[in-house]
Amino acid sequence: MHLELHTMGLPVIERIGRYPLVNPVFDFTYRNPTHTVHLYNYPGRVRVDGKVYKFEPGDLTCIRSGSVYSFESDEPRDHWCVHFFSGEQSDTRQIELPPILQIGVNSLFLREQLKHISSLFNACGKEEHVELMKVEARYRLKAFLLSVYLQSCGRTKRTRREQVFNMESLLAWLEEHLPEALSVEQVARQAGVSRATLAKHFRDKQGMTLSQYLLHKRIDRAKSLLITTSLTVCEVGASVGIADPQYFNKQFRKVDGQSPTHYRESHRMFVDNMSSGEAIQGGEWRGR
Repeated sequence: MHLELHTMGLPVIERIGRYPLVNPVFDFTYRNPTHTVHLYNYPGRVRVDGKVYKFEPGDLTCIRSGSVYSFESDEPRDHWCVHFFSGEQSDTRQIELPPILQIGVNSLFLREQLKHISSLFNACGKEEHVELMKVEARYRLKAFLLSVYLQSCGRTKRTRREQVFNMESLLAWLEEHLPEALSVEQVARQAGVSRATLAKHFRDKQGMTLSQYLLHKRIDRAKSLLITTSLTVCEVGASVGIADPQYFNKQFRKVDGQSPTHYRESHRMFVDNMSSGEAIQGGEWRGR
């Protein structure tokens, strides 16, 4: 889901700063009433409304308000983050910010802009000066967002070979279609390659077969649903593409070494004991 932005009107900043990534696993999800932009200082993946994007240091993501998102990283550090509302709009023209913009080493300019906006918004001092600085922060954030949009328009087109097969795009598509009964033929057709080529790519890049990959992804999603929802075990299995309850139980044990019911009970104890200020699964903030 793209983040839509009006060309006129100023955004209203809710918070901005440099924050550490404290929950680098997909089980911990977030949902905010604000739009959110992240500029990363570490590699990882972000899942937004079920779709996964891989990012490297210097990449930027734009997340629309209300979206459920989570992060996964083996090297969690910190990132620049701004939460904002669209604010009052004086026109009807809209542009779409990209879900991810891969900038890499050329991100220094954007990072310095966010740093400056943060210093303006979080400034202390005389009240009249502080208010003016917050207004300047809003103008600069608007310019920043328009700059991101223009950079996304200038991205070079993919080569023909990349259009034929792109593993990252295929993995994102698989993540989105996990609840479906996917056949090898269907996945190969989506990737634009033969079954043999698809199998080779998965062996070379993922170290497993397509079937093994889908099974592990389905069980990962099932784990999240078992903890965060009141769905029955049968309903969880059906929602991740394994409709047969006995087969779902068997495959869950095969991957995780325990039954879905046992997994749910053991992790519910953990959720019940979490502090009130900590984000929990399902994208909600726990309150006492």
